[in-house]
Formats: sequence, structure tokens, C-alpha cells
Amino acid sequence: MLKIIIILIAVFIVIYLLFFKSKSRAVDGAELMVECGKCGIFVSEKEALMKEGKYFCRECFRRKK
Repeated sequence: MLKIIIILIAVFIVIYLLFFKSKSRAVDGAELMVECGKCGIFVSEKEALMKEGKYFCRECFRRKK
């Protein structure tokens, strides 16, 4: 009986690692995209500049000044 329980636990661990763990890895490299408040283009949050609570792409931010 103990052998069956150990085998079932091992099967559940393998299924978890194969199907559920691999999905979380795909999201790790994803970047958050934000919309420019002026032209509407989407840029990564790292590249966007914020002014007055809105995100702007670099080109629109330069033109605004």
C-alpha cells in the first residue's frame, strides 16, 4: 500500500513539473508594455517615460518639451 502511495505522489510531481512549471517559465522573460499617452504606440515600461501620471514614448516626450 505504501508503494502505491509513493508511486502516485511521484506521478503527480512529474505531471506538475512537465505541464504547470513550464508555463511559468515562459512568462518570466515577458516585459510589461504600456501605451504612449500621445501617439498610442506600445513601448516596454523600461523604455517609457512618465510625466503627469501618463507614459510616453521617447519621441513624444522629446516633442512635448
